[in-house]
Amino acid sequence: MLCPNLSAEVLPFNFEPLTWLTDVFSIGYAFGSEMAAKEGEPHVYYLRAFKGYVVTRRGLTQLRGVPPGYEISFAPPPGLSGAALLVPHGENAAVAGVVLTHHTAELAGRRMDLGLAVDSEELLTIESRIVGGSIAERLFQRERVPQRNRRP
Repeated sequence: MLCPNLSAEVLPFNFEPLTWLTDVFSIGYAFGSEMAAKEGEPHVYYLRAFKGYVVTRRGLTQLRGVPPGYEISFAPPPGLSGAALLVPHGENAAVAGVVLTHHTAELAGRRMDLGLAVDSEELLTIESRIVGGSIAERLFQRERVPQRNRRP
């Protein structure tokens, strides 16, 4: 993808499933803008970081195909969806998934607010016309992973 005048660090991917209590974090512009007070003045943008841990890894039954994903301990605010779910990797970070949304689990009048994220493993199941075949094979030199059945 070509984005003139935009630079970003290229991070490695982590395709190994994350276990309970693995530290995760995400950075984005959640509620991260302040509209200009006066016309002609620039808007101000705030980059914000959120940190938590993996609550569990499960099939995301809310999505077609039930891709593998994670419940994470922080509920992502609006504007964070689509951000990378990151794990510590040496002095940097690795991409372990994509943050999706806030999720509320309720039982007997009690509730728990969590975040949901798709596991990066789902990339390894995709066939793409753009890359001319399996993303796993063409981009990551890995064996293609079969798509999950609909069971969680």
